[in-house]
Amino acid sequence: MDHISVPARYDLPDYSFFDSSTNSRYFLWQPDNVYIVLGRANSIEKSVLLDKAVADNVKIYQRPSGGESVVLSPKMVVFSALFKRNQSEKPGAFFSNINQNLIEHLSELGIENLNSKGISDLSIGDKKIMGSSMYL
Repeated sequence: MDHISVPARYDLPDYSFFDSSTNSRYFLWQPDNVYIVLGRANSIEKSVLLDKAVADNVKIYQRPSGGESVVLSPKMVVFSALFKRNQSEKPGAFFSNINQNLIEHLSELGIENLNSKGISDLSIGDKKIMGSSMYL
């Protein structure tokens, strides 16, 4: 197979967020299968071991938001959030505010040693446990 096209329509459970007119909302969901989700600027050729994805019958999506490609599976929980940001707020500051809020609440649940890593990731020590992307 020389080429596989990404579905034109991203239809995972959080797809409605991209066209929402509300100011903020949250959504937790668990993937029902294994999926590869490309970030807006990623390409299949550079981001996916295509022979293996096809052999394993893994569906490939491309989300309209940024960030790198990810593999989702039923063994994880996906947190989707919609926030309307002040246009003058820089994306780095926006991610920092969100991460600090998440660290605070996850710490209250007993998760220890959480910290921000990079622009928008959360880690426990050196191990990344969460990443995020932004759709402006």
